[in-house]
Amino acid sequence: MCSPPWGGGNPQAAVEYLTPHGGSADDAARVEELMSHDDLGDNKWTDIWAKIAECTSSAYAGECVEGGAKGSWNASCAAALSATVVNTIGEATNEVSEAAREDLTSTVAAYPWSVDQTARTDGSSNEPVIMPASVDGNGDATWSYGMSYQPQFTSKGLSGVMQAISRDADDFQTVVDSVATLEQRRMTFEAGVISAATDGQGLSTDATMPTGLNNAIEANSATAAFFQGASRAVVEDDAEEVDNRNKTIVDTLFGLSSFIPGPGGEVSRIWKDTWSFGKDTTKRIAQNAATQDFTEHLTNAIDESKIAKNDASRATTLTTITQMIGLGIISAGQANAAVPGLVGGDGILDSSKLDGTALDTLYDRFVTNGDDTVNPDLHDQLTDAGDAYKTGYDRGHGE
Repeated sequence: MCSPPWGGGNPQAAVEYLTPHGGSADDAARVEELMSHDDLGDNKWTDIWAKIAECTSSAYAGECVEGGAKGSWNASCAAALSATVVNTIGEATNEVSEAAREDLTSTVAAYPWSVDQTARTDGSSNEPVIMPASVDGNGDATWSYGMSYQPQFTSKGLSGVMQAISRDADDFQTVVDSVATLEQRRMTFEAGVISAATDGQGLSTDATMPTGLNNAIEANSATAAFFQGASRAVVEDDAEEVDNRNKTIVDTLFGLSSFIPGPGGEVSRIWKDTWSFGKDTTKRIAQNAATQDFTEHLTNAIDESKIAKNDASRATTLTTITQMIGLGIISAGQANAAVPGLVGGDGILDSSKLDGTALDTLYDRFVTNGDDTVNPDLHDQLTDAGDAYKTGYDRGHGE
């Protein structure tokens, strides 16, 4: 139950109290000025601001916007306030109280798109809120359909907050899980588009690489790296804990691939079920035994791989490759040419075929030595995934 310091439990009071002019850049600066009146860190002042952000984001971050309509003033203000609180605290410290950490976890997890953007872009603009397009020029739903206003986190601000959050395994899992759901929705949407355009045959060698798929591959690498960079910044001397964090990211960002029923009509529908905007921003497709089996095989295979075991960037690229095979973006024919029997006649990836040798072969086929059986644009994007990883890692690490 929220009990904010301005009185009452209504987050609307916080918005009216702190951002009375609609969540403008000037209002964000006013909030930042108020926050600067005391040192930020493990203290009551920081706790109060983290609670304000949690109250407003929990009330309005899940607003569902349909049919290309604009988001509400309340959602705009909540996004502006959340950005200012996260940026100001994170740029000042990665040491906060347990209460502040929990509230910051809820705030960041409520805005996974903003985390995705921060992992890949050069910083926020002066405008505190933005809203991605929910429909394209033809009026068709995009993968971000239903999303309302989002905050723009700065790299340093979000990095500091994520470093604080990563000190608790459950809080870290909560944020990673939220962003994983977003990345799953994006990649599954692209799979649906490709499936519809190719009658379930996957990306051919002469097809033009869709911009959305380029973005999805880049985002997978950058967001995973951002989390790895932030979490390692506070546990770099603990090899076991680094491994635990890496496993968390593999499990959540890529562990749902085996649940997707292969290429076909259902892929075009399932992306809509991956995340229900406005209802539950951490809703995921339920994991089943096959999903858990896939995750276990993938994790073990990475540990056995000669090229990926000690190279998180390559491991992340490989998880994206297996994800695209599971979704039918990479055709069964191409996958089986590299690893015989990897995809069955029903279009389902057989996770038992994943071992270290299989991953090394996949990396060689689709990244290192792509030949004329692999879409050249896909090969180039997978090759460049290492650059996206480095960018995300450095930003998460606070560099």
